Amino acid sequence: MLPTPNIYVIGSQCTGKTTLVNGLAEYFDKYSLSERPARAPGVIQEVARDVLQDESRTSYMNWNVTRDAFRVYKPMQVEALQIWILAQQYRTEEAMLADAADGSSNGNWFISDRSAVDPVVYMRLYGEKGMEKTLLMRDEWKIPRQRMAESLVIVCEAADPSWLVDDGVRLMPLDQEEWDKTQAEFYQVLKESGLRYHVMPKEFKTTEERVAYAAQLWELKRRLLAKSRDGAKDAKMSGSSLSSEGARNVSVLL
Repeated sequence: MLPTPNIYVIGSQCTGKTTLVNGLAEYFDKYSLSERPARAPGVIQEVARDVLQDESRTSYMNWNVTRDAFRVYKPMQVEALQIWILAQQYRTEEAMLADAADGSSNGNWFISDRSAVDPVVYMRLYGEKGMEKTLLMRDEWKIPRQRMAESLVIVCEAADPSWLVDDGVRLMPLDQEEWDKTQAEFYQVLKESGLRYHVMPKEFKTTEERVAYAAQLWELKRRLLAKSRDGAKDAKMSGSSLSSEGARNVSVLL
C-alpha cells in the first residue's frame, strides 16, 4: 500500500487556505470509499483562531494578548501568543494521530489548515529580532517540522487584494506590501527549515481547480515517498508534469 502523506496548507492571510482544506476533505472522503483501502484523513482546523478566541489565554496576566499586540510594540505578548499557537498545533496533531491509532477517529493521516511554521513566521515579522529561536528550540517545533518533511506542504499564493476580508479575529495586513512580505517570510522560513513545498498558483481561483491540483500533487508525493522508502534515494519529480498551463512551480521538490 502506498503511504498517505499528511497535507499542510499554509500561507499568508486570506489566500484560500481554509476553502482548500475543506475542499480536499470532501474530495478524500469520497475518494477513500472507492479508490484506496485506507481511511479518509482527519482535518485540523486553524488552531490560531481557537487560541485567539480563548479568553483564558488572551487575558493572561492581564496582558490582553490579542492580535492588537502585533500592531504596537508588545514583544512579550507576541512571544506568548506564538508559543501557545505552536503548542496547540503540536497537541492537535499528536491527538489526531493517537485517536487514529486506536480507531476512534478518521484515518492515520491528516490535512492541516496552517502548521508549526506559522507561529515562527509571525514571530519573525512582529516579535523582537531573533525571538523565533525560542520556538525553534522546542519539541513542539522539532517534532512537527520532521513530520512536515514527509508531508505535502502547499503554500497558497497571495493574489487579489479583494480577498482581504477582516473577520475580527486574525491579524490582517494593512496593505499589499505587508501581505507580500508575509508571504515571502513563509518561503524564507520553509527554506531555512529545509522543508520542501509547492505553491498553489494564484491563477487557480476556483475551488475545483485548486482541489484537483492539490490532489495531483498528493498522488505524486505518495509515489515519491514509496520510492524513497524502497531505497530509490535519487527519485526525482518533474515539475512540468504537475500542473496545467499557467501554473507556476517553485524550484523545490515535493
